[in-house]
Amino acid sequence: MIGFAHWGRVALTLVGTLSLVGCGLFDTSSPTDQQETYQRMTFFNSTVFVYPKSVLFQPANAQIAADVDKQLAPVVQYANAHPKLVIQITSFDNNAPNSTLSTERIDFEAEAVAAYLWTQQVSNTLQYGGIGRGREAVSSNRNATIGAANRRIEIEFFHA
Repeated sequence: MIGFAHWGRVALTLVGTLSLVGCGLFDTSSPTDQQETYQRMTFFNSTVFVYPKSVLFQPANAQIAADVDKQLAPVVQYANAHPKLVIQITSFDNNAPNSTLSTERIDFEAEAVAAYLWTQQVSNTLQYGGIGRGREAVSSNRNATIGAANRRIEIEFFHA
C-alpha cells in the first residue's frame, strides 16, 4: 500500500518540474529542435557516428568539452540498446602543414572518448586508436575550412 507521504512527494516533484518548465529553466525541447552536430551512417554490417573534433574537445587541447554528455548521448543510447556490438573509436587528423597534432595526441583523443563511454557504464567491448598524417581523409586540406572535416572522431559499432 502506498502511503500519503509517497503521493505527497510525487505531487511536490510534479509541481516543481512544472514550475521549472514554466520558468524556462528546464529544457523541454526535443532532440529534433536542436541542430545535430554529428553524422550517423548505417551500413550493411555497421553503424558509424562521426563527430567533428571541435564538438567533442576544447579548443587547442585534447580535453573533453563541457557539453560532451549532450553530444555523445546518442552514442551511449545506441550502445545500451546494442550491448553485444563492438565499438571502434578512431581519431583522425588533417595533416595540414601547420597541424600540431601528434600521433600521441590523436591516440589520446580516441582514448578520452573511450574513457567517457566507460564512465557512462557502456558495457560493449571498446577498441580505440588514432590515424594520423592525413590517412583516410574525407576532404581536401587546401584551406582550414575544407580540411576541418578531416579532424574527426568516428565511433563505429559492428559485430565481432
